[in-house]
Amino acid sequence: MVTRVGGARRKTRSLMRKNVRKKGKISLRRYLQELEPGQKVALAMEPA
Repeated sequence: MVTRVGGARRKTRSLMRKNVRKKGKISLRRYLQELEPGQKVALAMEPA
């Protein structure tokens, strides 16, 4: 069998790139918001 070439972040140049309008300081309000018990959330990668 052939071994896998590359690591976990192989070919992520465009996947983890931020949009030009979203670059800059990370908003703390976004991360410190209060959630209700049982509420569903989606976690997104933050490349910064």
